[in-house]
Amino acid sequence: MPSVRFLTFLSVFLLAALSLAQNVPSVNSKKLAKPPTIDGTINAEEWAEAAVFSGLKDQQSGETAEFGEFWIGYDSEAIYFAARLKDATPSAIRALEYRTNVGLSGDDNVTLILDPSGTLGSYSEFSMNAAGGSNLEIAGGRAIKREWLGDFVTKGRITDTGWEAEARIPWKLMQLPSAGTRNPRFNVQRYSTRTQRESVWAHLGGPTFYYGNLMGVEIPKMPFERKLKLLPYGFLGHEEEEGAILDGGLDFKSSLTESIEFVGTIRPDFRNVEGDILSLDFSYLERLPEDNRPFFQEGAQYYGSLLFAPQRIERLDAGANVYGRLGDKITFGALATTLFGDEVATVGTATYEIDPKRVLRISNTSLSGDLRPDNNATLFRYFERQGSIGYGARYISTDDEVDGTGSGFDAEFAYSKGPISGHVQYFDVGELLQPRLGFLPERDYKGYQFEGGIDKQVEKGSIMEWGIFAATSAFDHQNGEFYRSSDALFGSLTMRDGLDFDFGYEKSGFEKNRDHMYFLSIEKPRRDVYRRVQLDYSWGEFAGEEYKNASLTWLFRPKDKLQFALRHQWVSHFEVSEQTILTTTFDMGNNQSVSGRIVRRDGDFGGYFSWRKSGNAGNEYFLILGDPNSPTFRASLILKVVMPFDLKLRRFQFPLLRIQKLALKRVRSELRRKA
Repeated sequence: MPSVRFLTFLSVFLLAALSLAQNVPSVNSKKLAKPPTIDGTINAEEWAEAAVFSGLKDQQSGETAEFGEFWIGYDSEAIYFAARLKDATPSAIRALEYRTNVGLSGDDNVTLILDPSGTLGSYSEFSMNAAGGSNLEIAGGRAIKREWLGDFVTKGRITDTGWEAEARIPWKLMQLPSAGTRNPRFNVQRYSTRTQRESVWAHLGGPTFYYGNLMGVEIPKMPFERKLKLLPYGFLGHEEEEGAILDGGLDFKSSLTESIEFVGTIRPDFRNVEGDILSLDFSYLERLPEDNRPFFQEGAQYYGSLLFAPQRIERLDAGANVYGRLGDKITFGALATTLFGDEVATVGTATYEIDPKRVLRISNTSLSGDLRPDNNATLFRYFERQGSIGYGARYISTDDEVDGTGSGFDAEFAYSKGPISGHVQYFDVGELLQPRLGFLPERDYKGYQFEGGIDKQVEKGSIMEWGIFAATSAFDHQNGEFYRSSDALFGSLTMRDGLDFDFGYEKSGFEKNRDHMYFLSIEKPRRDVYRRVQLDYSWGEFAGEEYKNASLTWLFRPKDKLQFALRHQWVSHFEVSEQTILTTTFDMGNNQSVSGRIVRRDGDFGGYFSWRKSGNAGNEYFLILGDPNSPTFRASLILKVVMPFDLKLRRFQFPLLRIQKLALKRVRSELRRKA
């Protein structure tokens, strides 16, 4: 039976969820006879044919935000977008990034969010700042290499009243539906570093299906060119343990149709890809670092489920990945990797967008070989959203060579509108459920969890924002014995000068242990990715022992193109452990940079330094001293070269061996020249 505390939380939650649906705003599209010049200055004559709309609202509170005026139009080649944004303090506008396809979270920026299909199953985001810096997130997910990701043209400038930007976004960057007249869904989002707030044009409670309609757009039929994009790489160097090193491999990509992509890899270079480092935080359950490997970034959004965590595939000799759209309502992904003679892993998923409010997903993973037990896993998920309310269910079944057959089920209910949000979920997970390619850190439990809260903006006074969040959960093993539970209360307070306080308390239990923990965090300025100081401290009792955890994060930028980040963590739990991570990047211009990372953990030192010329079209060069992922420093010096080029295909086929030989021949020649 549900506890009194759970019924109380749920009752309050359901009462808060009663709200009225609102109409979706629309803008009539305009096809341009002459495209505007993208120079960062909005000229009234150049944009005279475009549709004009205006207004912004705070994304959380719904209150009117600083004014924004926007223009949008299109032709057979591209979409054209312009934004003029007022700011009460133009001198405080931040525009440090000037490069293509980089993070803009530390700058004032504006984003056009667009789904050409109108279903909101495949929307892309195009962000820009006042210095011409850009960032794009393409539906489905793509690796960061410019030849594969593509780019769009944007220019901007700071004015006496704020800032403005213009952009040309080629249709070919996106996965388009079949040609014809459609009503794409879209929104505009603005972030201000001065207020640390996000505002949107279409604000109707948060759900994406409330995004506006761009009415009557003639989606063009883009010319389809059979082209194979090749990214051969090679590296040579010397390592103290291994001696001379010479290796290479190949990544390649091609469009099978206008909406389906094929990505392959042979001997991918995972050694020189910097991985994330887990903190020292104690956890009863397994944790996984983020995966930054380019092969797994392609189509990543189509694979997202509990069944697949790419970190589970540590090594591979070859891989293939096909993803995209089948018609207007179905997206899919099919991925396979092999470690020759030892292991084969496959992942498949398909999502059916019944309409903008209802989604059905089916996923399957399979693992076979000598390294791990054979395993097969299947997932079904349905989710529906009505107004500010969403609900859904998920079922998982697995068949494992060692554990046998297992299954799991969960159902959820969510609410989000303005400053109020909440989520309640029920789980029934069997003891034998085992998706070996996924991330399911716990099994054999059933019960519920609830979390919800209020995040409220204050218009006047020294306090800018406050929030209160509560969470509760209770789980038993399948045989009825206690598994784990928790009750937590958290608060946040943000001052108008950027000082932010977060605090909380959690009382929990895990198996035979009864724990409690206090949390305190202070940072200033909040969310600043360039210059910030943050102190975190937690204390209490974990696993029957006193627990203390203190960390310092310091981001500093002595010059506009020189960035440092320092994080030191100290933990006392059973024993004392310390970890310090120092990273630095110096932007040399012309897509060149010097960067490095030093890691010290309990007396062991690791780290690397590198020079790179990358991020633009054409050849990329990396000179790496040390190993980016070794816990201790390795005496290693590597020169790596990536040489992208294209092959036009008369017939749709992939002569892989011939391609690899040609690619590696070019790489070896370039390496000899550089050496």
